[in-house]
Amino acid sequence: MKRRLLAAVVILLGSIATAGVVYSIYAMSLFRFISAGPCSVPAPPIELRTASGSGELVFHTQYSTYRYSSKLEQAPISDLRYELAQYRQEDDHLGAGEIFREGRLDSLNTTGDFQFHDMANVGVFSASNAVNDFFILLSPPPLTVQLRIIDPTGKAIAWNLIEGCI
Repeated sequence: MKRRLLAAVVILLGSIATAGVVYSIYAMSLFRFISAGPCSVPAPPIELRTASGSGELVFHTQYSTYRYSSKLEQAPISDLRYELAQYRQEDDHLGAGEIFREGRLDSLNTTGDFQFHDMANVGVFSASNAVNDFFILLSPPPLTVQLRIIDPTGKAIAWNLIEGCI
């Protein structure tokens, strides 16, 4: 009886160890073959994600490594501009696209065909995990759309990735 129990335990532990080794090899090979090498598409300092439905396109802040001047995490809305660009299927999605709307970020409000919802700290563009700012574009064009937020120096600080690396 003790031999059977011992044999069962050895078989069980051997199976678990084998499964662990097989999974480790699988995970390492997956990482080696799929991991991103040098990527020609830069990650945005503030990543915008998109969601669509009901005739609207929503852009919401997802992740941020951005630091404004004086190492502040958030940028005053009055200092920022926005650009909405559209891309056709045959366009180079790494280029600027066709800008069909642009302006000062503080010119947007929570009504109209393009809206900005400043959720947490009124007057700043925020990508904090607690409360994220978001944009709504009503009746978007039937093309791929990119929203870019631009700082006073002309540098884009936030955009939704159209193409990227895995």
